[in-house]
Amino acid sequence: LIDARRLHAQLCEVGTLFNKSYSLQLLLNIGNIFIGFTTLAYYCFDGCMKLQLNEESSNLYNTVTTGIWTAVKLSQLLILSLTCSVVKKEAKLAGEIIYKIENRYDPELSTEVYSFGQQIIHWNFKFTAFSCFDIDMTLFYSAVSSATTYLMILLQLDIANKQIEKSMENV
Repeated sequence: LIDARRLHAQLCEVGTLFNKSYSLQLLLNIGNIFIGFTTLAYYCFDGCMKLQLNEESSNLYNTVTTGIWTAVKLSQLLILSLTCSVVKKEAKLAGEIIYKIENRYDPELSTEVYSFGQQIIHWNFKFTAFSCFDIDMTLFYSAVSSATTYLMILLQLDIANKQIEKSMENV
């Protein structure tokens, strides 16, 4: 059990080192994915609107490929968020399992198991991007909701701009 505690501490130190080493890459990658997803989704919706309105500049192929790339960007963020979320959940689950073991063995091991459980719970391992935000499923949900908000604003501005252009042509 002492070896398991030592191994757990080493794993947590490796995780902390990973956070320190790759925080910049994670932050830039998440920013790239977010901007790419939002931009591609805008062009996909714009293409859908052009197809719906039968505009001359509409192109089904471009709209479909843009939609596929939008899904690729979204899946990149989903995979990153889901992986980090699962690791975080498994780290917490280990503490619960340790406390279940405590009740099944002799009292001499009970203190060691209790100490190990405290070590697991107090470590509170999570992946972050420069400690600005946690990388887990809440990041995914926040990014999707923010992108949706930006898309609604951009599409409303685009519609208003097209209405102004049409009224200028009629004058």
